[in-house]
Amino acid sequence: MSGKLHAYWWALPLSSGIFFLLAFYPFDWWPFAFIALVPLYYFAAVERSGRRVFWGGFITAACFSFSLSYFTVIGFHWLPQAYLFADLVRLSVVPIVLCSGGMIGAFIWAYSRLRGESVFLNALLAAAFYVIPELLLRAVFGGYYLGTLAYAATSVPALMSFAALGGTPLVSFVIAWLSGILVEALLWWRSRPRAVAGAAGLSLLMFVAAFLPNWLFLHVPAAPVRTLSVALIQDGDRTKASFGSDQNGTFSFPQLGTQLDNAAQGKPDLVIYPFSPVEGTLYRGAKTIFDKNILVASETEFAAWEARQLPASTTLLTWNNVYVQTRFMNEYEFWQDGKVVSEYQKRELFPFMDYTPQWAQRIGFFTTPFDSAAGIPDNHAEFAGVPIGGLLCSELDQPDLARGEAFFAPLIIAVGSEAMFDSPVASEYSLKAAQFRAAENNVPVIRGNLLGPSGIAARDGSLIAALPAGRGGILRASLILTAPRPTLYSRLGDAPLFVLLCGILASALWPKRLRSRVQN
Repeated sequence: MSGKLHAYWWALPLSSGIFFLLAFYPFDWWPFAFIALVPLYYFAAVERSGRRVFWGGFITAACFSFSLSYFTVIGFHWLPQAYLFADLVRLSVVPIVLCSGGMIGAFIWAYSRLRGESVFLNALLAAAFYVIPELLLRAVFGGYYLGTLAYAATSVPALMSFAALGGTPLVSFVIAWLSGILVEALLWWRSRPRAVAGAAGLSLLMFVAAFLPNWLFLHVPAAPVRTLSVALIQDGDRTKASFGSDQNGTFSFPQLGTQLDNAAQGKPDLVIYPFSPVEGTLYRGAKTIFDKNILVASETEFAAWEARQLPASTTLLTWNNVYVQTRFMNEYEFWQDGKVVSEYQKRELFPFMDYTPQWAQRIGFFTTPFDSAAGIPDNHAEFAGVPIGGLLCSELDQPDLARGEAFFAPLIIAVGSEAMFDSPVASEYSLKAAQFRAAENNVPVIRGNLLGPSGIAARDGSLIAALPAGRGGILRASLILTAPRPTLYSRLGDAPLFVLLCGILASALWPKRLRSRVQN
């Protein structure tokens, strides 16, 4: 390492952190994602001090994670009574940065120590030691890991297609692998040009061998099921969002009535209002008396109102809480001609958002006015006899749920909201997550968000139509639904990627162990 580089050793890791920032929202200069790891990998390869390598990885991850977490959680708002919970969420920026930085730092240190003589294996090792901590951080944050490198690839549908083989982490692996190859070329192209050329050629062969069969599978025409015209309502402006109310036994919501009138033009098959019509819950049957005024209107009242707003041929989807049989359910309800014709109930509840865990309740720490109950695992909605997959709000970040839907549903609806955050950062990443759920499972996904962004992703993850955050309007599209064609990822999940990672680690560790035996 040269004297100047030694003195300013932090510059290369910091450069990687800056490149990460430029690759993601709000800049979205996605080509930077393909070189973001190059300075950090180069630094780890040439720096002899293990301590500095660790801190180099920490600097890169901390720079990126601090920006994402700060502009997300600092603007977090929740129920006024749960002010302590909101304060804890805002303070979480500190453990997020420490956890992300420490984990990336440790794995970059391991990468520097396991590097060997093989240019090809070094590049694979670099990718593995980026994706492993990404998988761990995704688990730590309950699926909400906004720093997923693959999210920068939503502008490159061809690259997104790798998600059909190994999910979003495999796409991250491919991008990190390209960075690893670039670093090996920078290090060895003068002294070992044949080794670099051989590694690049072998990498290209592996890339094509994985890409081509998968691309052909994804582009085989599937049998059409039906055509579906959709109109999705987006307010865009949180200051103008409102709720309906019960006025002397009659439901009233003038703002939504105007929006439904606009959405109904052209008589779409499905209109989606990606929020609740009431601030609280609807109730089924007789109204029960609670100590809190949370039951706002009956389903019967809302159904009668809905029947006056839309033609009988159009179905309306709303996302709301429903009190039924002593339980609160978080669900999609499909309304047609004054009746609930189908519903999907959330299966995977998110702690502190959907319910307050028992241990927290015991110490008097409540974050919800009521606890939602989980729907049965195999519950699903139907539209005109066609099964519809459901990913409700936080379920969007649970890839295993989407994998299950891919076997029976020609369409997945993923309505949700990040209205508790002032910044649109989390909402932007949720749209990218919806695109990847589509690409992973070869199923179109409708992502609805009242404040935006909303989008309709095709089977390959590309956006057919979209509305940016902050803009009100009606998002329209016509979809040709086809028979389900589950992908390798739908069938096996992360297993193929785990096998690949284990093979890389074994290949890197074996020569080290053998060399140690020889020396002893």
